[in-house]
Amino acid sequence: MTKTLNARFAALQTIFFVNFCVSVAYIVPMLSSLGYKTIHITLIMTGSAIVCSVAQPLLGHLCDAFGHQRLIVLFCTVSPALYLFVLWRWGAIPGIAAVAAALTSASVQSMTGVIDSWASKLKSEGHTLNFGATRSLGSMSYALTSLAFGLLLDRFGIRIAPVALLICFPLMLAALLRIPEPVPHKNAGGDFPAALKSLLAVPQYRLLLICYFLVMLPFASQITYFPLLFQELGGTSSQLGLAYFLASSEIISMLLYARLRRRLKCETLLLAAFIVFGLKNLLAALAPNVPALSAVNLLQFGCYGLLVPGVVDFLSSRISRGRLSTAQLIANAVGLSISQIVGNFCFGLLADALGLRHMFIIAAFPAFAGAAIWIAGNRAINRKRANEQWI
Repeated sequence: MTKTLNARFAALQTIFFVNFCVSVAYIVPMLSSLGYKTIHITLIMTGSAIVCSVAQPLLGHLCDAFGHQRLIVLFCTVSPALYLFVLWRWGAIPGIAAVAAALTSASVQSMTGVIDSWASKLKSEGHTLNFGATRSLGSMSYALTSLAFGLLLDRFGIRIAPVALLICFPLMLAALLRIPEPVPHKNAGGDFPAALKSLLAVPQYRLLLICYFLVMLPFASQITYFPLLFQELGGTSSQLGLAYFLASSEIISMLLYARLRRRLKCETLLLAAFIVFGLKNLLAALAPNVPALSAVNLLQFGCYGLLVPGVVDFLSSRISRGRLSTAQLIANAVGLSISQIVGNFCFGLLADALGLRHMFIIAAFPAFAGAAIWIAGNRAINRKRANEQWI
C-alpha cells in the first residue's frame, strides 16, 4: 500500500506541476507578449496576488470543514484552461487581462497548499507517504515542462496554453481518483474567524508567518521581475525555459529532506532556506549575462527545495489535523500572496527609480532579516518553554 500511495501521489504532483508551469510560470511572458509594460504587469500581478491572499485561507478552511479535496483540486487545475483562452483572445483589453490572470493565479497557486495539507492529513492518519520524494517529481515535471513550453510559446504564442491544460485533464482525473480522501476531523468545523484565532494562539505559527512573509519578499521579486531582467539581458522565452529548468536543482534537497531531517532540526533546515533566498537575489543582481543569470537558479536546491518540505513538516508537527489545510493556505497567502502584493508595489517603484539590478539587491535584505528573527524567535520560545517546566 505504501509504494502504491507514493506512486499515486507522485503522479498527482507530476501532472499538477505541468499545469502550474503553464498557468503561472509563464504568465509574465504572456502579458509581455501582449504588449504590456513593466508597470502594467506589476499592477496585474499585484491584483492577482490580492485575489490569492483572500481565496487561499477561505479555500483551506473549506477543505478542513467539508473535505472534498479531490473535487477542489480537479476544478482549480482545469478551469485555468478557460481563463488562459480568454487571455489569448481578449487579453489586449487591460481589464480582461487582469481578471484572467487573477483567476488563473488564484486557482492554481491555491492548489499547492491544498495538496500539501492533503499529504499531511494522510500521514497523520497512518498512511506512509514520502512527501519530499513525491514533491521532487513535481519539481522535475515543472523543469521539463519549462523547457518544452518555452519553445512552444516562442512558436505558437499564448494559444498553446489552454490546449496544454486540456490535454492534462484526463491524466489529472485519473491520478485524483486513485488517492484516498482524508477522513473529516471532528474539530474541523466552526467558522473561519474561530479557526484563525486558534491558529494564531500557537507561538511557533505566528513566528513562521512573520518570517515566511519577509523571506518570500525576494521570491516575489523573482516571480515578477526575473523574466524582465532576463529579457533585459537579451534572453528569449526558450532560454527562459532553460533557466527555469535549472531550478530543478530543488529536487536534490527534496529527495534528501527525510535524511537531512534525521540529523538536523526542521528549524535549522528552514533557516538555511531563508538565508539562501537572500543570496539568490544578490547573485541575480550581479549576473553579467543570460548564462550567469540562468545559473543563479541552481541555488533553488538550498532555498525552495528546503522550504517546501520544511514548512509542511513544521506545520504537521505543531498544528492539529483539523486545521492543517487552513494553516497551510494561510501561510501560503502570507508567504506567496501578501508578500507579492507588498513586493510588487515596493519593488516596482524601486525598479522604475533605480533599475532592476539595484532592486534585486535591496529585495535580498528582507530574507536576511527574516532569518535573524527566526533565530531570535525560536530561542525566545524555547527559553519560555524551559522556564515553564521549572515553574
